[in-house]
Amino acid sequence: MSLVAQPRDQTRRLCIQEDLARLIRQGRCHVLNRRTRLREDRVVALNGQQRGRRALLDILRVRGLLRMEQRRWREAEDAIEHSLALACSMPFPYAEAKALHVCGQLHGAKHEPQQAREKYTRALSICDELGEGLYRPHIEQALTQLGQATP
Repeated sequence: MSLVAQPRDQTRRLCIQEDLARLIRQGRCHVLNRRTRLREDRVVALNGQQRGRRALLDILRVRGLLRMEQRRWREAEDAIEHSLALACSMPFPYAEAKALHVCGQLHGAKHEPQQAREKYTRALSICDELGEGLYRPHIEQALTQLGQATP
């Protein structure tokens, strides 16, 4: 890959990542088509090749959210677990907490409250270690909702 092509590929990755996140926020995952999925796969491949590991963490996490919205549980779990493993190997605890939060959401969506609670608790523990406050309220809210949903 030439140095000239690199910024263009990086811009494409960021655009796709932003598009996927926007579609998830808008609840419009059904508009994704084959072309978008192929572009998403290309972004993941490019990040792996260029060692853009931090960007890859977010892309995989967003992919997991997207697959979760589509109820493609196996693919969602694969993407989230890949993101989690990568975050642990770096180590990058903030990304690990974000991936654990999404993993908890996945288990909650699959009606697996005990596994969801474990993931949320681990994510909160990391937030405590980091003194992190941005994700913490979201995780606490998810735990509260999980507690209300389980008998």
